[in-house]
Amino acid sequence: MEFQSAIKLDKTDYKILAELDFNSRSPSSKIAKKLKLSRNIVDYRIKQLQEKGVIMAFNAFIDAAKFNLISWKVYLRFQNLTPQKEKEILDYLNSHQKVWWIIRCTGAFDLMFCLLAESIHDFYQEMLEFNTLFSNHVIETELNSHIDPEFYTRGYLGKESMNPSKPFLVKPTKMDFDELDIRLLELLGQDSRLPVTEISRKLGATPRVIAYKMERLEREDVITWYRIILEPSKLGREYYKTLINFKGITREKENEFLGFCRTHPDIINMSKAAGPWDMEFECEVENYRKYNELMQEIRRQFPDLIKQYRGLLIYEQMKYENNFLRYGLDLKDQRQNTHL
Repeated sequence: MEFQSAIKLDKTDYKILAELDFNSRSPSSKIAKKLKLSRNIVDYRIKQLQEKGVIMAFNAFIDAAKFNLISWKVYLRFQNLTPQKEKEILDYLNSHQKVWWIIRCTGAFDLMFCLLAESIHDFYQEMLEFNTLFSNHVIETELNSHIDPEFYTRGYLGKESMNPSKPFLVKPTKMDFDELDIRLLELLGQDSRLPVTEISRKLGATPRVIAYKMERLEREDVITWYRIILEPSKLGREYYKTLINFKGITREKENEFLGFCRTHPDIINMSKAAGPWDMEFECEVENYRKYNELMQEIRRQFPDLIKQYRGLLIYEQMKYENNFLRYGLDLKDQRQNTHL
């Protein structure tokens, strides 16, 4: 397990990161005007932040529920795991079309991945295949569903903390997508900063058509947020996931806790759940002491709400791309073919 070293950034770097964190598609010219810089300086700074490993990726966050898919979180603790077997497991998950996020962590679990499925039966079959291959090396598995997850801007970067993403994975729905929609989403999922003119050239469509398609995908919440993927350790921060069990939960208390998460500068996302844990949130803090202080603050503010929690230190994000898009389209084609 290797942790990357923090690098020295100045106020301008942090201001640029804050703007990209709010909207990773924000044009350099707009950022430059707001920060009173030249566009060339903004472009140069962004390139440097990428080369130094601070910015890992820019991508469009695509709501899998619009493809009639449900997201499940799978937590694993391993035993008798050789480096070769670990590589085999990671290669399997990285190449899996329905797996959209993989993290390596320490604490109660060693690995977590998010798996998309069209139904409980579909999810069961996918887990059966995984367990057939690797169960001899798994000593513990926990399953949790994703319910109404929200992502927040990083208040610690300098902007006021807020929630630019609407809750997604709220309810699976069947939407119609054509080939151009899918190819457009694939490109934005890989690089959300691509200009419309370049997207149009790559896809062989006019800029006007591309702009119209993007506006529709945003309006219908297929694209929920243009986000930035950061490496927290490069900013001198540690990345934690917290799994929480509530006691005496009510809708009012839940809303109070959500309000706390939405406004805390170090909390970057939250998800309700159905499974062993009632809710999860993630935060990026300076160190373990700061993480403990955050949890103590939560216990003080919500003394009658928190029953127990588990903390995981995330030290590597291994996959964060939306490569489920072709799978979602295949499902649509399969459904159509069954009615022919």
